[in-house]
Amino acid sequence: MTGGLALALGTSLTVSGSGQVVYPTTPDWESLNPHYSTGAALVDIDRDGWLDYVVADGNDILEGRLNVYYNNGDGTFPTTAGWQSGDLAYNGHLDVADVNGDGWPDVAVSYLGESSTVDAVARVYLNNSGTLSSLPDWEADVVGNAFGVDEGVVVDTHVKRLTTLMRFTKEKTPERIERDLMDTFPRERWTLLAHLLIWHGRRVCDARKPKCEACAVSHLCPSSRV
Repeated sequence: MTGGLALALGTSLTVSGSGQVVYPTTPDWESLNPHYSTGAALVDIDRDGWLDYVVADGNDILEGRLNVYYNNGDGTFPTTAGWQSGDLAYNGHLDVADVNGDGWPDVAVSYLGESSTVDAVARVYLNNSGTLSSLPDWEADVVGNAFGVDEGVVVDTHVKRLTTLMRFTKEKTPERIERDLMDTFPRERWTLLAHLLIWHGRRVCDARKPKCEACAVSHLCPSSRV
């Protein structure tokens, strides 16, 4: 949504005749941040006993920051974030959990971008006694697909090995291998291609003892032993 992220708090609304209490139709609080926001969670970041509001700004068109609106200590939030990440990204959904087991909730953010060469598919910001790290403490090395949108070709050890054996590429780095595969195969095949190569590398084309005699594409593979 635009015009700031809204959260309904406090006020309730009773449905006529049923007595059922539901949320109000208008928000009791709105941030002053006009950014597009795609992910949010309520969690006690600073462990003061009050839930704070973590919001991921950005979408597949516009980059944004991760924000924390610290609870005022009375169930309300300030209209401006008390903390923002130092990096900009095409943020998607987020989740919170104590990733490193230190008793403080950390924040994981997914990537929702247009190009697999822009950002990692996932990032984790660790909690440092109530304040999240300004930059991600961990980033995924690969990118992939979400919501049915193919954004690139995942290049793990199986994909790297098999594409070399099948002469799909002469490159050595995952980034350049991915670019060759994206240039060779149609976009709608990118995700399936990676899944097939990974499965084939695990089940048939074993790195130590490839089963060329059982390979359905051995007649097409320049490295086949049969």
